[in-house]
Amino acid sequence: MLKKITTSIKHNRYLYFGTQLLIVLLMIWIADFALGSTLRHFYFKQKTGWAYNTTYSMEQTDAKLLIFGSSKGTRQFHPEVFEEKFGLPFYNASREGYFMLYHEAVLNAVLKRYTPERIILDVRAYEFMENKQTYERLDVLLPYYKTHPEIRDIVNLKSKHEKVKLLSSVYPFNSMIFNIASGVLGREKDEVIKGYKPSYNVWKKPVQPARETESDKIDSNFVNSYKAFLQKCKDRNIKITVVATPYLNMLGRELVTLRMAEAIAKAHNIQFIDYTMEPALVSRQELFADPIHLNDVGARLMSAMVADSIIQYEKRYLTNVAVPTNSNH
Repeated sequence: MLKKITTSIKHNRYLYFGTQLLIVLLMIWIADFALGSTLRHFYFKQKTGWAYNTTYSMEQTDAKLLIFGSSKGTRQFHPEVFEEKFGLPFYNASREGYFMLYHEAVLNAVLKRYTPERIILDVRAYEFMENKQTYERLDVLLPYYKTHPEIRDIVNLKSKHEKVKLLSSVYPFNSMIFNIASGVLGREKDEVIKGYKPSYNVWKKPVQPARETESDKIDSNFVNSYKAFLQKCKDRNIKITVVATPYLNMLGRELVTLRMAEAIAKAHNIQFIDYTMEPALVSRQELFADPIHLNDVGARLMSAMVADSIIQYEKRYLTNVAVPTNSNH
């Protein structure tokens, strides 16, 4: 009987072709599923590296004080200072090279699990400017797409075909194999303390003015993401502060994004601290690891300044707020 069916299929070339195509597609799906499942297993076994930091931020931390930012966030907010000033467990959920869309996605995952007491959001000088790489870099969130529906609307901004691509089990882990191996084996070379990545360098070279940005156009998605981030914190009664940290190479420059960010924060009655050109910091080049990042000494100083500013702001403007008694005030 089977032989007759096989012979019949071969005589009908269309049916034969269709059957062979289905077999090939099934084999591809099985291979994709098997490899994708293996990569997923090892991806979430990582114990070091930036992927681990993202996973820990989204799925594990229960710290009461969280930092969100890009490299200026990871390198400039010192855990010891904030824990001493506020008496709260600290974790830095920042990630180098990732901006507002990433921050909002991670915040969504955090709020699905618990409500932090305080959040500090670091914004860059060009946070709202058009930048194609911001969308491309959403690929680091692909491994979480399946299990975190709260981030899908943001990840889908990466491209209009993202939903189709994500039918593949391997696609979320494209180009990650070596990083996964490094993270699983614990080969992270850089020192990382509760998400904070200190630098002990001192910038001794002449400071060259920063280049103009690639675009002077504002991306409305970035602005809306910033607004949504602030509103979500307010809706959950989280004490939120927005901070713009110092640059050595931006002195005297008009920073349109930061003025927008400040106006939006004030419209939400949220404290905005602008240290981009703070004399106590930018006049001391020995506090910088490079023209846009403070070193560990500078990070300690700025962290204390930020914490003190928050405490004084809350004493002055907010009522029924518990101000730490162990601060130096």
